[in-house]
Amino acid sequence: QRAGEVRLRDVAEDAFVLRMRTAQLAGRSLDVQYYMWHDDLTGRLIAGELLAAAERGVRVRVLVDDLYVQGLETPLANVDAHPNLEIRVYN
Repeated sequence: QRAGEVRLRDVAEDAFVLRMRTAQLAGRSLDVQYYMWHDDLTGRLIAGELLAAAERGVRVRVLVDDLYVQGLETPLANVDAHPNLEIRVYN
C-alpha cells in the first residue's frame, strides 16, 4: 500500500494485522482514528505499537470518539503526555 492510500478490509483479522504492520513500519507520522477503543487485548496491542512508534520518533496522532473512552481518561492522559503522541477525543 502507498502512503495516503485507503483500502477497505472486510475481514477483521486482516484489518487488525494491517493496522499493526502500519504502526510498525511508520517512519515519520501516523494518524489513526477510532470510533471504539476498548481496554482489551487488541486495544492494548494497538496502543503498544503506537507507543513504540512514538518512541522511535514517529509523530503519532490518535482521534477517538468520547462515547467509548469512559473510564480510560487517566490512561489516555498519561499516554498523551508523550512528546510524540497526541490523543484527541471528539464528540
